[in-house]
Amino acid sequence: MNHDDSLVSVLMPAYKPEHFKEALLSVVNQTHANLEILVGDNNGDGSIRAVVDEVADPRVVYVPTHAVTGGSPRINHMVLWWRARGRHARYVYDDDVIFPRSTEVLLGLQRQLPGCAFTWHQRVIIDEHGVVRGRHGALPDGGGPTVMDRPMLLRNLAQHFNFIGEPCFVMFDREVVRHFDFARHAGTDLVFLWDVAVYLEAGRYGLCAGSPEFLGGFRQHGGQFSSAQSPNFVYGCIEWELVFRQECVEGHLAPDDAAAALLRVARLYEGYKASVPVLAEFQQRLLADIVTKRIAETTPRFMADYRALRDRRRG
Repeated sequence: MNHDDSLVSVLMPAYKPEHFKEALLSVVNQTHANLEILVGDNNGDGSIRAVVDEVADPRVVYVPTHAVTGGSPRINHMVLWWRARGRHARYVYDDDVIFPRSTEVLLGLQRQLPGCAFTWHQRVIIDEHGVVRGRHGALPDGGGPTVMDRPMLLRNLAQHFNFIGEPCFVMFDREVVRHFDFARHAGTDLVFLWDVAVYLEAGRYGLCAGSPEFLGGFRQHGGQFSSAQSPNFVYGCIEWELVFRQECVEGHLAPDDAAAALLRVARLYEGYKASVPVLAEFQQRLLADIVTKRIAETTPRFMADYRALRDRRRG
């Protein structure tokens, strides 16, 4: 697989038009100008196409993916990945923004570390009006890049949950990450923790590195897929249990480390079970498994419970 080393493919799986123009302009205005910008329109009502036509940047390629994805966000992500021409690729979502130096910094970090599977930077939290409401940073301010192999990546996820953030602030080297099934962990399609599944899968191919700079804005609003008000939010809790259990079963997470990580998941359940009662059931069974030290042995039962929940909610 030979890609243009300087061309960065920016993949924009788009569905919601409300903030899409702001997202697209943030990509167009990157200091690293050698971009192909693939907009995968998973909506099809004309609103995404209208923004592309208005911005009128020759680097933007409109891809009417709704015709082939059946509305599946996962397939939309993969179609854009397959169409990309650049060696380096990143996703930018339709309601987030990246700051002008974002691509330049991520690409520079990858060039410093040959064989690095992916790089990321930190981000601020913005509201529906683009006003900064906070910062999401797990790396020391003012320091150099933090480099991790997969075991260290997994340990940090076990201790801090998703300290990296969303794929919008991540860049992949496609010469290193030659293939991954987006949103799938250990053969299981995930509903919510797509980003975590991607990082752990990409981490199988090489190192990852994080820049302490804050170079993007993650927009929090009630209409987003990852909102606590989303009907899929329940999976944002349960799939942490799934990930840590599967990593333990595969031998990547030691039993004691898995127990500590799963105890954090039980606390996560505690915080939301009043509004999402099914989490109380998962919490009760999980705590029993931790106490009896039967995490690996009870994982098939947990997986059956997880699939049954998905079947009920689909019905």
